[in-house]
Amino acid sequence: MSEARAIPAPEIAAGIWGYIATRLRSPKWRILLVVLIFLIGFSRVFLGVHFISDVVAGWVIGGLIVLLVTRLDRPVGAWLSHQSLRGMLLTALISALLLGGMVILSAAATHTWQVPAEWNENACCSAI
Repeated sequence: MSEARAIPAPEIAAGIWGYIATRLRSPKWRILLVVLIFLIGFSRVFLGVHFISDVVAGWVIGGLIVLLVTRLDRPVGAWLSHQSLRGMLLTALISALLLGGMVILSAAATHTWQVPAEWNENACCSAI
């Protein structure tokens, strides 16, 4: 199992595919992207680089990101369109600092935590 991160970035990044799927008009492409999202997650478990719980957490977080972005896309876009360039840049800077701070805090909070040996032994597909 990967010791680099607990919540897998590839599954959270699949939220981008989910957002794209919400913007497509063709049901065929939407279905294809949803299948792709699940295949990415299943491949991570099959390859033994993540626990199934991490992948499911990634899907949930990715889905919440898609929901949040689709709900806020138009109102935030309308608000930003009324801002000056200086206001837009300040908003981008503050957003980046907040996100970076959240990453640093979560890393600091989990830095000393270790995966119990029993979890590695009992992990799905760990023998693969």
